[in-house]
Amino acid sequence: MKPIIKEFILNAVLFSALHLYATKVLTTGIPFSSQMVALFLMALFIVDAYLNSIKRYGLSSIYLHHLCLGGSAIMLFTVGQFSMQEMKDLGFNFCELEKTGYYQYLLVKSALNFVGIIALPSLIDFARTKLNHAR
Repeated sequence: MKPIIKEFILNAVLFSALHLYATKVLTTGIPFSSQMVALFLMALFIVDAYLNSIKRYGLSSIYLHHLCLGGSAIMLFTVGQFSMQEMKDLGFNFCELEKTGYYQYLLVKSALNFVGIIALPSLIDFARTKLNHAR
């Protein structure tokens, strides 16, 4: 199978995981703990797919994959900047007890910002390197 097809399939699976999380997990009927477990499992899946894509799938030039991951990291970093009410409007079910709800909000906000801080610099550096080689 050609690398471009493998890369397309991998990106489609990653996009589907994000879409399923947004439509099936971020709903009012799912408790916050389940939402967080699903968020961390999805993040582990994306990181695993990113780190192992070269040896597992034989993708040596994964530019589109980096764009997909970069877009995901920017989206997660942006959602990390949302207020508690905006996150509730998205579908996060924080506890009604004020103190517990704020701790849950802090956990989500920290996790989302952590993804942006860790992933974005390496993805930007990769894109800069690719653009310099293209010149």
